[in-house]
Amino acid sequence: MDKYVEIAKYDIHARKRQNALDHISDESVLIEIAKHDKKSYVREKALKHINDENALLDIAINEKNQYIRKMAVSKITDESVLLDIAKNEKSVDVVREAINKVRNEVILLDLLNREDIFKQHFTYSDFVAISDEDFLSEVAYENKYWWARKAACKRTRNTKLLIEILKQDKCEDVRYVCVKRVYHESLLKELALNDKCGRIRFIAVKHLINIKDKDFLKDIALNDEDASVRLAAIDGIKDQKTLIRIAGKDKDSNVKCKVLEKINDMIVMEYFAIKDENADVRRVAVCKIRNQTILMNIAQNDSSEEVCISAIKNIENESFLRDMAENSPQLNLRKVAQQKLNELGFIT
Repeated sequence: MDKYVEIAKYDIHARKRQNALDHISDESVLIEIAKHDKKSYVREKALKHINDENALLDIAINEKNQYIRKMAVSKITDESVLLDIAKNEKSVDVVREAINKVRNEVILLDLLNREDIFKQHFTYSDFVAISDEDFLSEVAYENKYWWARKAACKRTRNTKLLIEILKQDKCEDVRYVCVKRVYHESLLKELALNDKCGRIRFIAVKHLINIKDKDFLKDIALNDEDASVRLAAIDGIKDQKTLIRIAGKDKDSNVKCKVLEKINDMIVMEYFAIKDENADVRRVAVCKIRNQTILMNIAQNDSSEEVCISAIKNIENESFLRDMAENSPQLNLRKVAQQKLNELGFIT
């Protein structure tokens, strides 16, 4: 008997048995170990080297460890066998592995039409072999499990179906899938203005950022209760007066920062750099300022080190930078001031 076969079969140390498997090519030995070794990780290692369909089926049906059953199923190619496994297996993970291996649409439809299958948490990947629009429509409209409706909506190519589901389904997750795939302007406008779900309004606005009606985006940017939706609307706004109005009205620092990045008015920028309570907002404003007097004042007096650093990076006054590099009580400010002196070519 080959020494590695002897070790794999009889050694009392499971790790030695496992390591010996790398040196065995006799599939009958590997099958025996995959079926009978006491340690699951040894059985799993043996299974990796097995391709015999009958042995794989035996393991897929009789193995106690569901992970190993799933692994066996992943190696089976006979779709009729996979169908039988899916119909009789109790583990959701094993059933899904079997279904994901089936590419025969007739077999898959026969399986997916069963109520007990839909009780399991299916996703788009379980429907990838389905192109039957009647089946997908029936699931999207009528199935009582939201995850099945969601999977059908991700798979269908029927835009009219998506629009109808978007209007009538009560599950946000299902409707979210639909709105991501719909480009119907009037419907998207209605959703952006009135839908109760923030993430659906967000996607609707994202689809509309190139819309000609900029007053529509302005209304969203000024009034939506969700900051992420307002941010999406701002992406489509270029009018400086509107952006300045948003900056003055909005309380969310992320919104203010994004708006300031788009504003060109230096008076507005200087105001926010000095007056705003949020350090991130002040920092964004400071990065755009070139007024040396204001920058030096901010560098010396702002309560945020990050804001001070941003100010110093825009200062070109040699004497001020030297004073900061030598006398600032904050080490990081001294370093940044010295770096700026070097950048400008001032000899130390």
